[in-house]
Amino acid sequence: LASISVIPNGIESKWILTRKEIETKAAKRSAGSIKFVMVGRNEYRKGFHILQKAMRILEQPIELHMIGDWPHWDTGIHCVVHHGVIREKQELMATLDKCDVLLLPSLSEGMPTVVLEAKARGLRVIATDVGAMSELENSLIKPNNPGELAKEIKHYTSTKRLMIESELEENFKWNKVGKKTIETLAR
Repeated sequence: LASISVIPNGIESKWILTRKEIETKAAKRSAGSIKFVMVGRNEYRKGFHILQKAMRILEQPIELHMIGDWPHWDTGIHCVVHHGVIREKQELMATLDKCDVLLLPSLSEGMPTVVLEAKARGLRVIATDVGAMSELENSLIKPNNPGELAKEIKHYTSTKRLMIESELEENFKWNKVGKKTIETLAR
């Protein structure tokens, strides 16, 4: 092999809010408490057990929305809202729009679509440094570290107003990913 080409995952344009829409959403949400969300399948590598340990460390309650087939558990002081599996895109967008920070404490990932979807909706992301996450986020935490996850969650709960997330980069839109794929294959 002469070279390796990296082609990212992509997202449909209809997911992506404009900067103004993100700012409007942030202004509406700024009065309430920070809402966290975890999206995914209930499997070990997604880090649910790490999130549970991190939540036991937290001294202040958080509101966490769980999207997927996650089990119910005694969350102590925390408010956990289980949405179950959401297959309808509009419903998923609406649920993400009610939240502020995506939690992704995974032990293993590729380039997760859920991060692209969350960023496209203006959410901040707390994620582990696995797979291609460094292509999507600059500030990542070590995998399998409940203490570091709890520290990052606490940071957001103590920050009354979230910084507005930057818009999703153009090169993650499907039309750009498709064009790059065709160009790469043509070489």
